[in-house]
Amino acid sequence: MIKRAYLVLSCILLCCTTGVQAELYRWVDANGKVSYSDKIPPQVTGLGHAELNKQGTTVKVAPPAKTAAELAAAKEAKLKQQQLAEEAKYKAVLEQNLLDTYATVDELVAVYESRLNLQKSSLGQLRETRAKLATDLNKQRDKLAKTKDKDQIKTLEGFIKTSEADLANYDKAIQQGLMETLKLNEQYESDKLRLQELLQAKAAKTAESGALQETPAASAN
Repeated sequence: MIKRAYLVLSCILLCCTTGVQAELYRWVDANGKVSYSDKIPPQVTGLGHAELNKQGTTVKVAPPAKTAAELAAAKEAKLKQQQLAEEAKYKAVLEQNLLDTYATVDELVAVYESRLNLQKSSLGQLRETRAKLATDLNKQRDKLAKTKDKDQIKTLEGFIKTSEADLANYDKAIQQGLMETLKLNEQYESDKLRLQELLQAKAAKTAESGALQETPAASAN
């Protein structure tokens, strides 16, 4: 009896296994023609196909190979996803730094106001020095226009050339300082707003946690 039961079980398993094995392959070519075969021709392997059992039921579907455009799009999407993940990670680090650095918005305001005042003072010194240099340069130009001494002319021309280069450097430094001040102001407003949001969220979370801790005690009373 045991041997017979074993044979019956083996037959059932064999039938089940045979039922899911592919007996035919079905595919559609580029012209829309449907074909069947017990093997997939090499020239149509990239078109995609369906595997059919003896009963003609589809047991597995192999999708068509992706085109170059689809592969490029998938690669671009993956890179974009990685970029977004990196940006989110970087943003999380910046936000944590804000919370670690400032306990209140007033602390942040004090730090940024100090930095802005220092930047303003630095720009003021640059402008003052430039103004003096421009005044001296104009004086030397006036002297050059009036003198006829060759040696003095040569000396004045050298001074003027050096002063003009210095003046251009001060103009560049002042422009750079103005750009840095603008960026600092933008960062100030952004960090201030974000810190307010983070502190409010932190306070709300703390309040919610406290309420949850009090609930069991209230129920016990």
